[in-house]
Amino acid sequence: MVLLNRELKQAGNPIGKRNIKWQGLKMSEHMKFLSEWYAENKQEKRPELDNEAKHLIQKELTSALIRKCQVRMQLWKNHDLHYHVGRIVEMDPETRTIVFDEPFGMKRLPIDEIVKIMPVD
Repeated sequence: MVLLNRELKQAGNPIGKRNIKWQGLKMSEHMKFLSEWYAENKQEKRPELDNEAKHLIQKELTSALIRKCQVRMQLWKNHDLHYHVGRIVEMDPETRTIVFDEPFGMKRLPIDEIVKIMPVD
């Protein structure tokens, strides 16, 4: 064991020694599988919404627009959940977008990306 450590000796970084020491126990096929597995598990899956949930989201959108209250929305975009807090200013049914007033300015958000909406007030 002493010979093995002496042959793998590196200057400076003891963590590098550990990586070299254990690298031989992992086959290249295993490394490829592990990297694919980590990449796959890192991506979240889009929450599935049934017709009732979509109807409730639409109802909350129109209610928030009429009441002009502040809402917290959860949107699904690029395999990730995004959160927005602000007021709904306008809703365009033709383009299926809403104009949303946030503390950082106005944004146009697609209705189809909304996963959850909750009134804050």
